[in-house]
Amino acid sequence: MFLFFQIVNYDVAKRMRELILRFIILFIVFQPFTSIQAAFNIETSSPLQYAEESLVQSDYQDGNVLLSSASDTLDIRFKAGFGLSNDRRYIRIDLINGAFNSVFPSSGVASDVLYDSTISAGGAIGEEYIIIEVSASPAVGPDTEFTLENNSFLLYDINKPLTVVYSLFDSVTAAVYQQESLYSLQGTFLKFIDSFGTKFTYSFSHNVGFGQDFLRFNPTFRSPSTFALGDATESVASVGKVLLSQLILDDVLLPSTSEQITDFRLLLPSINTDKDIVTISGDFSTARYFLNEDDNCAGASVELAEYSNSRTISISLDELVDFPVFCIAAESNEIAIQRSAYQIDLGIGIESTLLGEVVYDAATIDLPYITDYSGYRQRIILVNHAGYDVRYFTEFTSEQEVIDNYIVNDLAKGVIPAGSTLKLNANDLVTISEGVPTRVSARILVDAKPKDISAAIQILSLGSSLPPQTNVLQVIEY
Repeated sequence: MFLFFQIVNYDVAKRMRELILRFIILFIVFQPFTSIQAAFNIETSSPLQYAEESLVQSDYQDGNVLLSSASDTLDIRFKAGFGLSNDRRYIRIDLINGAFNSVFPSSGVASDVLYDSTISAGGAIGEEYIIIEVSASPAVGPDTEFTLENNSFLLYDINKPLTVVYSLFDSVTAAVYQQESLYSLQGTFLKFIDSFGTKFTYSFSHNVGFGQDFLRFNPTFRSPSTFALGDATESVASVGKVLLSQLILDDVLLPSTSEQITDFRLLLPSINTDKDIVTISGDFSTARYFLNEDDNCAGASVELAEYSNSRTISISLDELVDFPVFCIAAESNEIAIQRSAYQIDLGIGIESTLLGEVVYDAATIDLPYITDYSGYRQRIILVNHAGYDVRYFTEFTSEQEVIDNYIVNDLAKGVIPAGSTLKLNANDLVTISEGVPTRVSARILVDAKPKDISAAIQILSLGSSLPPQTNVLQVIEY
């Protein structure tokens, strides 16, 4: 009786030690390490997404795409789905639209104290299935998890996903011939997608106006605040930023490593990114324009243009990656800043987009046709309804042959007195040289709200008995 008691206690103690050891191992194994979380779970994981644009010739092997990973990204995890015991059962994993390209250990799935396993069939490089014999003593439940540690696949057709099918069979014959299973599930493991986006800039509008004589920006930055992206002091404006990372849709992976793509240039393997294929267009004639590495325009920079008549500047994608912020420095005390919208085209087939703009803080009156032709008398009428004096300023635009052949006269800028009407003849504003078309276009900028200003243009033909023709002009807020 005593001997029996001792033996029972010995067996119980041994069993308890085994249970404690298993508990410790399970505690360690199922801690939320990143490598375990990265594995693909057939039942719960979303498909891995690879960037189709990143494929290069070295990613192909015998016409198939080779997908690889140095981590556990391509591991396959799954639950048994059915209780396991001393009776041998058979795991079968099938790939649809692909083949294994890994050398698996003799155990097939990762070894564990909860079960014994060994490869029965398949699993060689180039094969589309693997069958693994598995048993457990003591028995384990259907939630028991397995990991097929895998580091490479061959994908047959990038236009179709790679699907994984897991099944559990009660005999090797059933597994080989795929007869009725004890449990089965499948999941879409990975797919290739078009990973290009279209939105890749933050753009801002900055004002210049009468308060700065159009020589400086209206400040948005107020000390001791922090100068941030999109801010402006009187002399420097952070106009826009290129965010190439936004062109990478979703969390796309690189086929050769299965690592997430964070550098947009990896989507352009056939493009030389140090060539000047990027163009920024706009007016570069009245300030200094540069790209900067910092949102506040205070870091290292690449000069684009300074008081240049060129309407287009070219740079490389590499420069744009390192210096993504577009800045304008207003440094002249004589040259008014020209309003302009700045467009950027990456030169890779994506539609150009607004990088930023400079606008005037003023109401505007457009005059498409002004002439000092001797047979006409043309008059511009400006009415100030406000109770304060209002300044105005006129910009001129002409045909090619008239450029440099007209003189802006003194009354092209001035003051409209409070509560009064100002009448200007065309030759008060501009004088056009002989031998060229006697016409220009103009825009009058007014330091007031549109509701406070009225405008009209009147033209009289001196050789005609008809009365003057008068047209009311629209006053809009620029």
